[in-house]
Amino acid sequence: MKEISIGDLVGWVDVRRRISSDNDFCIMDFKYGGENSEFAGFPCRVDGFVAIFCISGEFSITINMDEYTVKKDTLLLNVPSNVINSASCSQENLKDLHFIMMAISTDYLTGLNIDGSKILSGDMQMWQIPSIVMSRQEKALGESYLMLADKILNYPFEYRRQSLRGVVSSLAYFIVDMCVKRQEVSLSQPWKPGARNRTATMQFLKLVAEHHHTERTVLFYADKMCLTPKYLSKLVKSATGRSAPEWIDSYVILEIKNMLKYSDMPIKEIAARMNFSNQSVFHKYFRAHTGMTPAQYRNSD
Repeated sequence: MKEISIGDLVGWVDVRRRISSDNDFCIMDFKYGGENSEFAGFPCRVDGFVAIFCISGEFSITINMDEYTVKKDTLLLNVPSNVINSASCSQENLKDLHFIMMAISTDYLTGLNIDGSKILSGDMQMWQIPSIVMSRQEKALGESYLMLADKILNYPFEYRRQSLRGVVSSLAYFIVDMCVKRQEVSLSQPWKPGARNRTATMQFLKLVAEHHHTERTVLFYADKMCLTPKYLSKLVKSATGRSAPEWIDSYVILEIKNMLKYSDMPIKEIAARMNFSNQSVFHKYFRAHTGMTPAQYRNSD
């Protein structure tokens, strides 16, 4: 399976206007040229969070084995756990295809001063409902965010990057809120094939959001759900393409990173709060997942 970086996405599209671009964060206004239609290859995963708002045109995309049609006024959301199986667009629609795309790397998102569990809960919602038709009010607010980001990046003052992070943090909560509101509607609709896997996975992710501060084993969550760890792992992997331990670690690491960056809490206290037996075990766990010690991460830019 091919892994696609944010930089790959930037090189893929015919950009009309770029608000910001680097390997971590990018907002682009573009029309798809068509000549690079085989760039990604399938199946693939994008190593980041991507939001695409369709201004005109139409295309089809299959995410986690479910097909979605993206057309005018539709917001398409993609999270790192998603598997993109295929994408297609007719030549007629390709001529009119026009997007605004925002792409954020996982590292950039975890560097924001946000409630990690809320965003990960949003990740869960986005995985379940990746395509949203936006209301007029939602479109107006979304446009306001983009205009503000543009003005910040073009105004000559010292704290542009820090200010942009604040805008992106607020935008992330706005997107999560839209997803959560749609979930109630989605739950009232007939289930598609694989519904049992999804129901169990949603229950698992809700439990992880609630207990990840103290519990990191699949056995704990399997017991809560009256399932065997092996069967729970199979359900989660089948539904999301991401293993149960990977989901647990995502919550734990994001929580630790937020405490390291946005609190003065001693590292020893963070280790205790996250239920590590001692500071040495905590250091090994964090380094294994980030390549850095907790102190190095806290002192990094």
